[in-house]
Amino acid sequence: MYKVIVADDEAIIRRGLIDKVDWNKYGFEVVGEAGNGIDALELVEREEPDLIITYIRMPFLSGIELAREIRKIRPMLSIVFLSGYDDFTYAQQAIEYNIISYLLKPITAKEFEAELQKIRQQIDEKFDGFVNESDVIKRLEKAEFLYPLLLDEQQDVNEEEEELRATVNEYGFDVEDENSNKRFTVFVTKMIDDKDYNRTDKKYVEAIDSIAGKYVNAMSCYLKGRIITVISDTERNIEKYTDILTEEILQSVERILHMRCVMGVSRKVENIMNCRECYLDAMKAISYSNSNSSESDIFFIEDAEKRKQSSSLLSEKVIKLIDEEFANQQLSVQYASEKIGLSPNYLSAIIKKETGSNFVFLMTKRRIKHAEDLLQNTDMKIRVTCVGDSITDGYMASGDYMTYPSQLQRMLGSDYTVTNAGVSGTTVTGNVDNAYSKTERYSLGLQSDPDIVIIMLGINDSVLEGITTTDGRARFKEDYIALVNEYKNCGSNPEIILTLPTTCVYSDVQEYTIYNVADYLYQNLLMQNVAGHNYLYDSILKNVNGRYEMRAYE
Repeated sequence: MYKVIVADDEAIIRRGLIDKVDWNKYGFEVVGEAGNGIDALELVEREEPDLIITYIRMPFLSGIELAREIRKIRPMLSIVFLSGYDDFTYAQQAIEYNIISYLLKPITAKEFEAELQKIRQQIDEKFDGFVNESDVIKRLEKAEFLYPLLLDEQQDVNEEEEELRATVNEYGFDVEDENSNKRFTVFVTKMIDDKDYNRTDKKYVEAIDSIAGKYVNAMSCYLKGRIITVISDTERNIEKYTDILTEEILQSVERILHMRCVMGVSRKVENIMNCRECYLDAMKAISYSNSNSSESDIFFIEDAEKRKQSSSLLSEKVIKLIDEEFANQQLSVQYASEKIGLSPNYLSAIIKKETGSNFVFLMTKRRIKHAEDLLQNTDMKIRVTCVGDSITDGYMASGDYMTYPSQLQRMLGSDYTVTNAGVSGTTVTGNVDNAYSKTERYSLGLQSDPDIVIIMLGINDSVLEGITTTDGRARFKEDYIALVNEYKNCGSNPEIILTLPTTCVYSDVQEYTIYNVADYLYQNLLMQNVAGHNYLYDSILKNVNGRYEMRAYE
């Protein structure tokens, strides 16, 4: 069974997905669920799943941020994005983070199960492909050029240096390009069974090459019960990806082969003819695996001296760094590892051992504490701006006390400041007399420096005569997107919520609250515009980036 985590901030959707899908039929077991990105990341670290299905716009950590952090701690994990609208352009930012599918809500259980079958096939192929015994001899012959670089004495290498360089170039290492900023490093991989026997085999060389090749230019060979990999890439890529690719190899061996994986990683060198030194570095590093007190099974030669320090002392340095620099947007485990002088793998292992949490959780917890302190000790409040037409402003409401923003203010409480930037009788369409963009409140809304913007449509926006013509649709969509972009670029980087007509209008028949559909509005006004509302949702709102709170009328 493959283990799955489902993450969505809407509990009804999350539980519906878990309860209505026959996961076991397709070889999956749901081992956890989360309502925000931080909880999802904690579950990934604790449960070590094979798949996570996550809403792309999650609280605390977005889908993109979650995928980025997952790659640091669980790079072999496959990820499926779930979204309520077409956000593919946004999702393309995460293409390098093992995103294997992108699903649009709403999706039926039958449709989802069809996608789940495809996802299962992709994961099966990844697992089955780890042991590849086809063309073993051919692959090993191709890598034979590595042996002189790794084993021969330096004087022997020098005698054949020109020939070796030509061969190395043939395999894409480009050592002749003096301006390429190429660096070289070596890592050694061993696979140990539960009886502590070395089970490293030639048939795993292709799997190691395949994983490393996703990130850097690399080639591996088999030698005396070890798989030796030479990386040739820019210094930036080696620094960025070595920790991730070694972690993915380690996790893949443990999950797929059910064996322990130990790895030694050398320092970087500028000349490929120095790869023998790198090989000796990696062998020395892997010798640390004999220590039973090791925090990690990935051993970097550059960590050798630091490993002599107590893990509690190193952990205290990390906590202090987070406490001092939590507001630094560059703060990450990579940033901390450079400051402290340890590899990200080793530093992450120490943090986990000493605190029981990962770096991202500790950093986010510190930032949340700072935000709570600000709310408790200052007058800083969360600013909400309501934008739109008559319903926002309070059509038929008995005084300002009954407008949507006023009710919202009372519901949210004193930690929020709600601004009413709506104007009765206006429309989003810009080239008409009652255009919302021509009003003073339009400017007021943009100047309110909001943290949250709620954009509400109303009767004037959905009148069929205004949006059923080709010109009317194009004009409305253009103006609506322009309004959204105005707030996106207003400087405070607010969260934007788009709604269909709000259900908040005064009624003598039904209690007037922001949760109920007033009979008067529904019977006398909305019914004649149902098609208009549905058209706005299907043809316009789905194509605008934002988070939606839809209230459709049928």
